[in-house]
Amino acid sequence: MNTELLEALNMLEKEKEISKETLLDAIENSLLNACKNHFGKADNIKVIMDHDTCDYQLFAEKTVVETVEDPLEQISLDEASQLDGHYDLGDIVRVPIESKSFGRIATQNAKNLILQKIREEERKVVFDQYFAKEIDGRLWLNPGSCGRSRFGGDVTMAVMTVENGSWQVEKIVL
Repeated sequence: MNTELLEALNMLEKEKEISKETLLDAIENSLLNACKNHFGKADNIKVIMDHDTCDYQLFAEKTVVETVEDPLEQISLDEASQLDGHYDLGDIVRVPIESKSFGRIATQNAKNLILQKIREEERKVVFDQYFAKEIDGRLWLNPGSCGRSRFGGDVTMAVMTVENGSWQVEKIVL
């Protein structure tokens, strides 16, 4: 169990209201991208991630052949037999990949992809909270020109709405 990653994801989910599933998908995509940067392509790379424990495994699916022409996608029968003795020609072998073997640049790119996804999701959360509200069956849009004031305990907010295809400024009491 990857407890540090699990705690970090739970903290991000609670503090920034970003779903854990979205973050795990971002991690999977960043691992695939790191493989692409490290190996040159990631067509045969598979990521298996347990969403409950945050444990992951990286595999390269290679085809068993007599003579290897592309070492990224093929494995010799002798090498496959060393992994497990029951492989025949044409079989698909899952060869484990250690993410520790990635270079510094591939690791940095993976980190940047995860951070970019977190920023995108933060923006989405802010947009959903403040820029689109449905009140009294109408959609209230706030494109950033919002004023709040507090008079006598009431909070009023000036927002712009779209009614009949035209923008109108209205005030609502919250």
